[in-house]
Amino acid sequence: MWLILGAMALGSCHGAKGSHGQKTGTTAEATDSVPLDRARIGVVMNSVSGDYMAKHYPKAKLIHMEQPALLGTLLSAGKADYIVTDDKTGASFLAEDATLTVVNENLFSDEIAAAFALSDVKLRNQFNDFLDELIETGELDRMKKKWTEDDGTVSMPKLDLPTTGKPLRVCADGLTPAYSFVRNGELHGLETELAKRFGAYVGRPVEITTMVFTSLIPTVLAGKGDIILSNLTVTEERKHSLSFSRPYMLNYEWLIRKKKPHEMSAGQIAETSFWQDLKDSFYKNLVKEDRYKLLVDGLW
Repeated sequence: MWLILGAMALGSCHGAKGSHGQKTGTTAEATDSVPLDRARIGVVMNSVSGDYMAKHYPKAKLIHMEQPALLGTLLSAGKADYIVTDDKTGASFLAEDATLTVVNENLFSDEIAAAFALSDVKLRNQFNDFLDELIETGELDRMKKKWTEDDGTVSMPKLDLPTTGKPLRVCADGLTPAYSFVRNGELHGLETELAKRFGAYVGRPVEITTMVFTSLIPTVLAGKGDIILSNLTVTEERKHSLSFSRPYMLNYEWLIRKKKPHEMSAGQIAETSFWQDLKDSFYKNLVKEDRYKLLVDGLW
């Protein structure tokens, strides 16, 4: 997904807290790199990964980003020594930038679920029944395999959705590989498909609103959204304000850094300068100036 954002930056370059079910892996070692306890580490704001790194590496400098898809720009622009992200987002970074490498593929794991207002017990129970049906038929496993192994050709299924009635208001960030992302001008991904299938299941039209990750929970708490389907981790702290469905995905958090020169091929080193210029421009135009927020809202 961030390749799409980077392509837009190219034009600019040429023109101008402990989680439920969280399982900790082996402590990451930063061999031949900046030690983690003295490193600059990119994490998503208000995320489980940020809480984890703050707890285990309190002397590290954490750099908080509002969108998971933007973490890769921190490494490319030299603004961070490491980033922590889920395996699906991490895999997309590595596929698009051969100069990145994974230091630890199982820093810890976390469960992903749909989130609802505490008062909306009925909708949560309906979603759990819906999930049970998908699990029973094997459809959920097929959906997860399809979207996590997506090679860029997977399309959204044609679903018979209601066009009248009270809409199901779904909150998503729209920038997360495999889960919720834009392709050919339309939202795709596992959670986009889950949202539309659930709408068909309960007989309600679906309205998906994309927003920055940090706005997801406040939107539902303010009564402006019904459900969060956006790679949201179940945590004990979040359970005080939200009601979660059964988990439908398990994420493994990756620790990623840039490769050292001796780890790169001659071709990768030769390409680094061009891509560095591109990604520096991307960081300046979309991250520092917050233009990615316009992209999420479809305004840029």
